[in-house]
Amino acid sequence: MISFARDTITRLRAPLVADGYGTPASLRDWANASELDIPGCRVQPAGSSEVNAQGRETVAVALRVFAPVGADIAAGDRVEWEGATYEVDGEPQSWPS
Repeated sequence: MISFARDTITRLRAPLVADGYGTPASLRDWANASELDIPGCRVQPAGSSEVNAQGRETVAVALRVFAPVGADIAAGDRVEWEGATYEVDGEPQSWPS
């Protein structure tokens, strides 16, 4: 990517495991997640929201990541950037230019 894409993110991917009750593997084992550094990204703030429900305050922060074409990021992954971990929300989209 061009020179403004200077961020490196770390993709976390956890294996699917069974819950021990005979159901198919559907839980993520984040203690055994694999890591992959992806350089050449651009990370931008995408907003935040605040929820006050039942006396509890919660703030959700969203980022938008532009990654190089072919970057191995999928729904269900997590991304680390600047010391914080974020969940991938939905299926990443390809936007070739």
